Amino acid sequence: MDATGSGFSHISRSPTSTSRKYRPADVARERAEIAELNDWTSVSFEDDYVDAPEARSVLRQWREEHVRRSEEAVELWEYVLSRYPRSLGDELWLIYEQICIAALDCARIDVAVECIKALQEKFPRSNRVLKLQAMRLEALQRYESALLMYEQLIESDPTNMSYRKRRIALLKVQGERQEAIKEMIEYLKTFLNDSEAWLELSQLYLHEGDYPRAVHCFEELLLANPHNSLYLRRLAEIRYAQGGQENVELAKVYFEHAIRTNPSCTRSLFGLLVSCNWLAQKTSGQRKREYAQSGLTAADKLLQRYRDADHDGSNASTECQVEVLLTMKNALQS
Repeated sequence: MDATGSGFSHISRSPTSTSRKYRPADVARERAEIAELNDWTSVSFEDDYVDAPEARSVLRQWREEHVRRSEEAVELWEYVLSRYPRSLGDELWLIYEQICIAALDCARIDVAVECIKALQEKFPRSNRVLKLQAMRLEALQRYESALLMYEQLIESDPTNMSYRKRRIALLKVQGERQEAIKEMIEYLKTFLNDSEAWLELSQLYLHEGDYPRAVHCFEELLLANPHNSLYLRRLAEIRYAQGGQENVELAKVYFEHAIRTNPSCTRSLFGLLVSCNWLAQKTSGQRKREYAQSGLTAADKLLQRYRDADHDGSNASTECQVEVLLTMKNALQS
């Protein structure tokens, strides 16, 4: 796995069905249909609707796009590709790794073990295979053994991000959040530009109720990506949760930035509405009128969206939301 050269071995199985013969036009059409599927529950694997080239193409697309469709990936392996491993060539080893992770997601330890054994036989000294073994131990809740294995991997390659992230994830699942926070801080000293790590650290701080440090995490994220509407909205929500005049005013500003960046974000509109509603009650004069006007604009946009989504008024949940919005709107107008 650390080197994907030629001469890969395979696991031979006796095929239980024979692949259909296709005309080139049929192959192209059906592969395109398979690749575009969002719901795989309608696919009949037993009827051999998906052949090996199609399944291989779909798994490759999911790898390239970092799509994690674990149950479907395992089914593609079990019902299709595992019958024709010789046809996969060098790609077999990447597929083994992909299916192993998918199988662990689905608690299919038997499939994961099968993949790990094949990879271990081909790459006996591979750290990537050792990582999969550690992930299997995680799935079996053998956390101490998995932790020792990750420490071994980190010692052999201190610059590898994934090993250290797996160790932090292991601490999280055991409920050791403070230790996970310490590890994440150390990790970010080396990988300062890892946005995913800053997001994870912010969530850890939020679980601990440490809002100021969670705010710092999102400020770091915004330095790298100042127009990300998700970061702007999350920062606004944390500021609002902190409470107080200054924090809610900042929340309003960030919600407005988030809406300018992503006008379709309903959650940001609602955040702006509740912020303005709170501020209007705490101020007077011109500032009160400004807050009320901003809140009324947000309320009108939200009401229009709910009405567009429920033309006939048959959705009780939508009706309830509209009533809440009207109440808040009336409060701003009073």
